[in-house]
Amino acid sequence: MKKFSLLAFSALCTLCVAFGENDGGAVGFTAPPVPHYGINAAKREAYPHYNAETYPQQDADEELSDFYDTWIKDRLSIGLTYYSSKMKKGYRPANTKEDFLGNSNELNNEKTKRVVPLIEYKICDYFGIGASYMRVEASTMNFNNGEGDGNAILKGPVFAAEASYPIAISSTTLQPHAGLGWAKLSGDFKEDTWWHLGYASPESWESLGSPTDKTRGNHYRYIEVDDASETFFTVGLSFIPHPHVKLDLSWRHIKMDPDCEFGYDYSPRGGSKHRRATGDFDLTSDFWLFSISYIF
Repeated sequence: MKKFSLLAFSALCTLCVAFGENDGGAVGFTAPPVPHYGINAAKREAYPHYNAETYPQQDADEELSDFYDTWIKDRLSIGLTYYSSKMKKGYRPANTKEDFLGNSNELNNEKTKRVVPLIEYKICDYFGIGASYMRVEASTMNFNNGEGDGNAILKGPVFAAEASYPIAISSTTLQPHAGLGWAKLSGDFKEDTWWHLGYASPESWESLGSPTDKTRGNHYRYIEVDDASETFFTVGLSFIPHPHVKLDLSWRHIKMDPDCEFGYDYSPRGGSKHRRATGDFDLTSDFWLFSISYIF
C-alpha cells in the first residue's frame, strides 16, 4: 500500500509538471499575466497575480502619484512677480525736425510698477525655464509745449532659460542664477483723443465740448507701433526658506526700439491712410523684479 501511494504521488507530480509547462504552471489553471501598467517592482514581487482590471482606480491613482513625484514635485513652481522698469533713453535729439514723429520727440515712462503671473520649471538641479508677462508704456511729449500725441505700448509674454547653482545653508538654500530670455511683444499706440481727431491743442478740443468722434478737419491723425521680438540677459538670486516657498530678486535689460509710422487717415471722407513719417520709439528699459512662488 505504501509502495502504491509513492507511485501515485510520483505520477501526479509528473502530470503537474506536464500541465505546468503547457498551461501556465498548475493543473487546470493558467496564471494571469502580471500587468505592467501602473505596477511598481515591489507590488510585482508581493502580489505576482495582481490584476489591474480588479483595482482600476487604485492603479490610476498610483500612476498619477508616480507622475507627480517624477515630473512635478520640486520642479514646478507658480507665483507672482512685482517689477519696476526704467527706460534707458526717453528722448529724440532736440531741434531736429526729422526726428519728430507726430508732435513728439520725448518719451516718459508710464506705469513702471506692475504685478504679473510667473511659472517656472526645473529641468534639473542646475537648469530651468520660465514664462511671465511684461508691459512697457511711455507717454509722448513735445519738449517745446509739453503736449503729446498719446502713449506708445509694448506688451506680451516673456520666456527665459536660466542656469543656477544651489548652495545649502543650514535648512535654507540660496540659488544664484543667470540666463537668456526672449520677449514676444505686441506694439500699440493709444492716441490722445484731441490729437487723434486733428485738433490743434487740448484747449481747442475742450472749447468745443471735447467731442469723441468728430474730426476737426477731413482726416484722423494716427501712429502705429510695430510688434517687437527681443532677446535679453537676466541675472538674480533665489532664496528658498521652505521646501514649498521661493523668493527671488533679479534684474534684466531689454533693448526695445520698435519701428513706428505717423500719418493721416482719410477714412472719414472715404479715403485711406497716408504715411507722412517713419521712425522708431526707443523703449529700452532695465527691470528690477521681485517674485514669490509656491514650489509643488
